[in-house]
Amino acid sequence: MDVSEQKETTKVSEHKVTVLCLPARAIRDEIGVDILSQILAHDSFEVKQTKVNISGVFELVEKINPDVICIVVVAPFVLSHIRYLCTQLRKKSSQKPMFIGLLGFSELPTEILDKLNSLGLNKIVFSISQVLENLQKLRSGNAVV
Repeated sequence: MDVSEQKETTKVSEHKVTVLCLPARAIRDEIGVDILSQILAHDSFEVKQTKVNISGVFELVEKINPDVICIVVVAPFVLSHIRYLCTQLRKKSSQKPMFIGLLGFSELPTEILDKLNSLGLNKIVFSISQVLENLQKLRSGNAVV
């Protein structure tokens, strides 16, 4: 690889994917967002986060215009609140990749997974490492979250 190819490769890899991390509802979700944000920032993602204030979240999405939205849920959770949040986010940013990190779960009953899948999420993951793996794929252009 000559010098011009290296410069071009560097320019491509300099693009930072902007990730908006949102807590689903509770303080424990906010803590999950804090942890995830630190890990993503360390891996060169541009991370924006917010506290639980549902009315301001939708304005923030429009203002930041993130590449991807990640909703963080730490066990246990209330499905109705997640349903409302996802539905409203999908209305405001229908084309944005959106996924949910269900931290503290190893699996969920099929009925609940089906309900979550019906919300227009691109991906449901169960660990911070799965969040990171999917965002790295998105950044490299190998997959949509």
